[in-house]
Amino acid sequence: MKAKDLKNSILQMAIEGKLVPQDPSDEPASVLLERIREEKHKLIAEGKAKFPKGGESIIYIGSDGSPYEKRVDAEGHVASDKCIANEIPFEELPEGWCWTRLGNLLSLVSDGTHKTPQYTETGVLFLSVQNVSGGSFDLTKVRYISRETHEDLCRRVKPGRGDILLCRIGTLGKPIIVDVDYEFSIFVSLGLLRPVSIAIAEWICSCIDSPVGFAWIEKVKVGGGTHTFKINLGDIPDFILPLPPLAEQRRIVERVNQLMPLVEEYGGLED
Repeated sequence: MKAKDLKNSILQMAIEGKLVPQDPSDEPASVLLERIREEKHKLIAEGKAKFPKGGESIIYIGSDGSPYEKRVDAEGHVASDKCIANEIPFEELPEGWCWTRLGNLLSLVSDGTHKTPQYTETGVLFLSVQNVSGGSFDLTKVRYISRETHEDLCRRVKPGRGDILLCRIGTLGKPIIVDVDYEFSIFVSLGLLRPVSIAIAEWICSCIDSPVGFAWIEKVKVGGGTHTFKINLGDIPDFILPLPPLAEQRRIVERVNQLMPLVEEYGGLED
C-alpha cells in the first residue's frame, strides 16, 4: 500500500468512527449541533453572521431509516423536506453521531481579495494558495503589502486564529487552521471558513482532507481545459459531513495526529 493510500484509509476510518472506540457516556453530537445552532442564531441576531441562503438545514433520520433534510426559513417555516439518501457519503453512523451540512458549523464563508494588490518590499504578509498548500504555513516565497492596503482588505475579511484556510483555486481542498498570531491578508485563491466553535475546527479539516472530502471536491469543482479548477464559495456550505460527539472528535484527532508522522516516515521509505 502506498503512503497516500494509507493516509486515506486512516482518514476514512476516522470519519466513519472506526479508528477509536465509542464511549456511550459521551454527550451525543445532536446536543453539540443544537448548541452550535443556538450560538449561530445569536451571531446572526448580532449581525456577525448571515442566515443561510435557501434556509437552515436540519438533517434527520426518518421512520423508514433514510436520511431526510428540512430547510427552515428565517421565520421558522419549513420551506422543503426531502430524502437525501443519494447525498450521504456512507450508510451507517456510530451511535451518538449525526449528519450535518458544513454551513451549519460556520459563521463565515469568504475568500481573499479578487484584485491583485500593489506589493511592497516589506510590510504585512500577503498569502496565496502556494503558502498553505503543503498543509502548513510556508513563508519561503511570500509577498508583502502595505499596512494601509492590509487594513483596507480587512474590511472585507480579516483572518484570525481558529479560522480555516481552504485552497480553492488551483490546488484544491487542502485545509489548514490559522494557528499563528502574526497578521496577514489573503488572495482569492484561498477561502476562509470561520467555525462557530473553534473546538470543531480540526474535525472539519479532517473531513475535508478525507476521501469523502476529495469526492465532494471532484463533484463540485469547476474549470478544466484552459481554465484553472476551482471550488465556488457557494458550494462550500453544502458539504455533508458526519459529526461525532465532541469528546470523540478529540480522541480521533489525537489518534490521527499520532499516526500521520508514521505515514510520512513510511512515505519516505517508499520513495
